[in-house]
Amino acid sequence: MVTLLGIESSCDETSVAVYQSSSNQLNQLIYSQVSLHNQYGGVVPELASRSHLEIIATLTDQLLSKYSIKPCRIDAVAYTKGPGLIGPLLVGGSFARAYAQALEKPAIPIHHLEAHICVVLYEYPEIDFPFITLLVSGGHTMLVEACALGEYRILGQTLDDACGEAFDKAGKVMGLGYPAGSQISKLAQLGGPNKLIQLPIPLKHDKSLNYSFSGLKTSFMRSYTRHKEIVPLNDFCYAIEQSIVAHLISRVKRLITQYDMPLIVAGGVAANLCLRRKLMALANQQSFRVVFPSIEYCTDNAAMVAFTAYLKLKARVALDHECNSKSYWPLDQLSCNSCS
Repeated sequence: MVTLLGIESSCDETSVAVYQSSSNQLNQLIYSQVSLHNQYGGVVPELASRSHLEIIATLTDQLLSKYSIKPCRIDAVAYTKGPGLIGPLLVGGSFARAYAQALEKPAIPIHHLEAHICVVLYEYPEIDFPFITLLVSGGHTMLVEACALGEYRILGQTLDDACGEAFDKAGKVMGLGYPAGSQISKLAQLGGPNKLIQLPIPLKHDKSLNYSFSGLKTSFMRSYTRHKEIVPLNDFCYAIEQSIVAHLISRVKRLITQYDMPLIVAGGVAANLCLRRKLMALANQQSFRVVFPSIEYCTDNAAMVAFTAYLKLKARVALDHECNSKSYWPLDQLSCNSCS
């Protein structure tokens, strides 16, 4: 039985969590920097780093106090090593390693994207490797074959922008502020099809499993500039959400004919209700299983870091002992011995 402290600081959310295997309890606190970065229309790395530095120790004390956990009961400290913004990663990593050293306990570096994938297994313990993951977030869009814990194969990925970036850039064009994904989703529910908004289907004739959102973003910007005076904002939100979701699902449709595995959807955009509804409808139509994490586990969070560390300890897989934070760290470079 172990108690693990998790630290997440890869971008603009400071999060700490504790996982207790004896009770299978996963508790966390998240401090969001949205109001800090909203005025700039996106994340300012230097401000993000300073904010993490100012709050991370206090947030950790608050978490342990709230759940009556003494630091001496912690068996290991897990933290996000990468990928992400290097400044915020260094803050979280330095704090985690120092905390672990003070307790004379090990520090466990965790891959951010692997954590997004593995936290779904906390809520769906009956699912086991191998499975397919649609990983959709502000910085990543990819289809992954999760062969085993720590072993992943990229089947397709974005060639330019991530889907979360497409939402944010469209929102910025419409003056919605940052982050825009959730705002667009809410407004889209009040909109509908409009014949004046004609957006292309990205990579329509491409036979791969890759994605592309840069052309869609440009087309949307031109359409909005041309018709913003006569087309309701809700209709623009509906159009961009429908196009992004349709592009995501087009690759899933192609993929499920090749793999007889469950589909796990992970990352910040996994919270999008339109994507959830359409994937569930596709799963019912094509008879495959699709699962989504709870909303609290979609965005960047320390719960996924702590639980992934637990899975690694439980499976006794080789742990990463290189402590250097990495802003760039491809998921398939962890290991791929089991993928064929």
